[in-house]
Amino acid sequence: TMRLTPDGKTLVVGLRGTPQLALMNTDTRAVRQVTFQGYGISGHHWLSENGKYTFIALESLTTDRPGAIGVVDNDTAQVVETWTYPRGPWPHGVFYEPRVLR
Repeated sequence: TMRLTPDGKTLVVGLRGTPQLALMNTDTRAVRQVTFQGYGISGHHWLSENGKYTFIALESLTTDRPGAIGVVDNDTAQVVETWTYPRGPWPHGVFYEPRVLR
């Protein structure tokens, strides 16, 4: 999957062959890759509303371990967190919907 950040400066590309994504600068075409150790393949991804973070589905290597959702800071190309997926080894995609706090 591919998504463009709201400012149009970064194209985020999910790469299913290995658990990783690519962050391409749309001005220079420079690419930074982010990999996720310990997972099989990556699935679909989604961006936070402001485009600062990418949330990507990470499939487990085996059926006895859960998959995860990886959280990436698009500015630094660093994995911020990895959240365990509660419903099995193979999450396929992510849809991000901001929660309004009152």
